[in-house]
Amino acid sequence: MRLLVHSGLAVASMGACAQVVGADFDDYRLEASSTNSAGGMDAATSSTSAMGGLGGHSLCGNDMLDPGELCDGDCPDECVDGNRCTTDQNLGSAKTCDAECSFLPAGCGETDGCCPANCFDFQDPDCPTPEPDDVLVLGNGSPSLIAALRAQLEATGRFATVSSMDALDTTVTTATLAPHDAVLVFSNASLWADDVGVGNALADYHDGGGRVVVALAAHCGEFGFAGRFITDGYHALGGVGVLNEAGGVGLHAIHEGASYLFDGVSTATVSTDVLCNAMPTSGAISLGEWDAAGGPVVAFARKEVGGRQRVDVNFFPDASNAGLIRLLGNALYFE
Repeated sequence: MRLLVHSGLAVASMGACAQVVGADFDDYRLEASSTNSAGGMDAATSSTSAMGGLGGHSLCGNDMLDPGELCDGDCPDECVDGNRCTTDQNLGSAKTCDAECSFLPAGCGETDGCCPANCFDFQDPDCPTPEPDDVLVLGNGSPSLIAALRAQLEATGRFATVSSMDALDTTVTTATLAPHDAVLVFSNASLWADDVGVGNALADYHDGGGRVVVALAAHCGEFGFAGRFITDGYHALGGVGVLNEAGGVGLHAIHEGASYLFDGVSTATVSTDVLCNAMPTSGAISLGEWDAAGGPVVAFARKEVGGRQRVDVNFFPDASNAGLIRLLGNALYFE
């Protein structure tokens, strides 16, 4: 059987019979259909992609934005936003009216003139090496431990200055913290000169652009401070109960291993024998766990507060452990 379409009239010819099967065509098209073994006729199929079946036309190409189309007559030829920190992509096609541009944030590692957000000098050649910062070690109790930790952080050569203060007998204020770029807080006593004042000052300090790292046991039950840093949810870790692990424990796992926090750190280089039975606070993300005797216990957690990332660590800042000192140094630059 043959189907002849001519000047708006489609006629099907079957032997001596003819039948009108369609209309509204403005040119000649010869269409073929098949006859089954019983002599019946299968449906005719169009040979042109411009037809939406015998009853209609495709709308792509009419320079009007119809349902299901992303563009029509105005499809982008190229996708270039001029931003070195994005990856430009052309998606879809103008021929099918689904062309669009995609500008995804660039990742770390490319030499492209861009230092992407949250990338660091050791991850991306375009990222600058951080300038040495002024750091404050804010301990609570054990002056000898505070002094030893200060000396070890100074010895790394990563900081311009390292100062120290004992919050057991000194009131901490925002003015106390303001001269420093980062503050490391830890506790070895259950009393503070002003636990609420410490938390208020640390929250104000973070809001002003300072970096705060809270270590054991300042986030652990009776050893912790109070104030806005806790009540307004700035802290990334919280728990009750100090765990003493005889012989020490290593890391069970590290997450986000490409993070600046773990530069020069591995599961083989850090261990601790004191930790808190802590958990990430609401909105915080665990970055690793200790392989504790009773099961994995969170070791580090990060949290976005006021549009900036901050990190807390679940170990006592032992000045004799080179791996922990390295990790603390990283944490003090983390944001």
